Amino acid sequence: MGIHVTLKQLRPVALALLVLASTAPAALALDAQDFGKKFLAVYGHSLPPTDKLSFDSATANGNNLVFDGITLTVPPGSDAGSTVQLPAKLTFTGVAEQPDGSYTADSLTVPDVDYSFEGGTLTVKSIALKNLYVPGSASPTVVDSVRLFGAASAGPIALTMHGTPAFTIDGFSVTTTFKPSQTAADLESIDSTGSTSGMKLDMTGMDDAEGLAQAKALGLETMTGKVIENGGWTLKDGHIAISEVSIDIDKVGKLKFATDITGYTPAFLQALNTALQTLTAAGSDSAAQGQQTAALLAASQALFLNGLSLRYDDASITGRLLDYVADQQKVTRPALIEQVVASLAAQADSADAAPPGLVKTMQAAVRAFLNDPHSFEVKLAPPAPLGVMTIMAAAMQPDNLVAQLGLKVLVNDKEITAAQAASETGVAPPAAEDSGDSGDAPASDNSGD
Repeated sequence: MGIHVTLKQLRPVALALLVLASTAPAALALDAQDFGKKFLAVYGHSLPPTDKLSFDSATANGNNLVFDGITLTVPPGSDAGSTVQLPAKLTFTGVAEQPDGSYTADSLTVPDVDYSFEGGTLTVKSIALKNLYVPGSASPTVVDSVRLFGAASAGPIALTMHGTPAFTIDGFSVTTTFKPSQTAADLESIDSTGSTSGMKLDMTGMDDAEGLAQAKALGLETMTGKVIENGGWTLKDGHIAISEVSIDIDKVGKLKFATDITGYTPAFLQALNTALQTLTAAGSDSAAQGQQTAALLAASQALFLNGLSLRYDDASITGRLLDYVADQQKVTRPALIEQVVASLAAQADSADAAPPGLVKTMQAAVRAFLNDPHSFEVKLAPPAPLGVMTIMAAAMQPDNLVAQLGLKVLVNDKEITAAQAASETGVAPPAAEDSGDSGDAPASDNSGD
C-alpha cells in the first residue's frame, strides 16, 4: 500500500520547520559574555584576587568570537593602582559550548606585534594558541590553567638593530598532550615538547665597535641555533621529569638543563599560588609578608629533588676564547689557564665561600676542561630524595652539602676524582711571559676546533 501525501497536509510541517529554522540561531548562539568570563577566570588565575580582567566589546559570528581588547584593573589602594587597556583584537575560532557549561575552541589568534624602540624594532607574527579548553566552573583550579591550550606557536620573530636583523626565528611551537584527555575530570598526566626553527644571530649590525671586533676575532659574526624542551608531569605524585631544556648555538656550544622532582602536585600548586597572591596583596605590611613567607616555606616542604643536571657541550668556542684572551693579555694559553684556576682558589677566602673540598673539585674540573674542552657537567644525584627544607639546612652546614646533594662534576664524561681535587694547591699562577716572546708561543692542540 503506497503512501500519498497532499500539499495541504505538508503545509503545517513546512511552517513548523520554518519557525524552527528562524529560532535556531538565537537558541544556539554563543554567549560571548559567558565564554569571556570563564576564559579570563582561567587566564587570570594567578593574579591577586583584587585585580580584575575583563574583555572589551565582543562580536559573535557563527562559532567564532572576536573581542576588541582586554582591560586590567588594579585597585587604587595598591602600589600600582590603575587601569590598563590592551587594544589587541582577540579572535577565537571554532568555539563550542559543551553540555557541562565548558567551552572548546579550535584556536585563538592575536594581532602581530610590531614594537619600536630607540635603535631597533621587534616584530612577532602569526601568534596563535590551538585546541583550547575553558572549564565550566566559575572557580577554575590551578590545573585548569595548565590545560588551557594544547598547542602554541608564533613566527617569524625578528629583532632588528640599526637596520640589521640581529636575532630572527622562523618560528617556535609548543605541543602539549594530555592523558586521558585535555577535558577529563580525572586528568592524569601532561607531556610537553617545544622547539624553534630557523634561529639566527647576526652581530654585524652592532653599534659597538669593540664588541664587533671581538665577535669577528672569535668567528661569531653570524650564528645559527635552536631551542628544545621536553618534559612531563604526573599529577597524582607531582612527578615532573624535564629531560631537556636546551639552547644549541653553532660555533659556540649546547647548554642543557634537566631535572627530576616529586611533590609538585595540584594541591602544592594551589597552596603556592594562594600564598603568592596573598603575599602580593600584603604590600608593604611587614607582618603580613612574614606570615605569607612562612606559608610559602610550609608549602615548599612538599617538594623533593630527585636529580638535576646542567651540561655544556663545547663547539670550539672555548679554545678560540682562550687564545683570544691570552693574546690580549700577552701570555700563553697554559699561563692563562693557571690564572683562571687560581682565581677560583682566591674566591675561597671570601666569607660566603663554598667548602674547600668543593673549591678544589671545581679547580680540578676547570683545569681539565680548559686543557681539553669538550663537555662540562654538574649533576646532583642525592642518595635519597631531598626536601627543600633539607637542602636549605644543608646549605647552612656547607661541609655536608656535597654529600647530601650527591654532587658530581664530570669533564668529558669522566667524574672528577678526589685525587684530582686534592692535587689542586691554589698557588699563584706563573708570571706572565715577556711580551716579546708571547707572540711566538704555539697554540695548544686542544683548541676544541
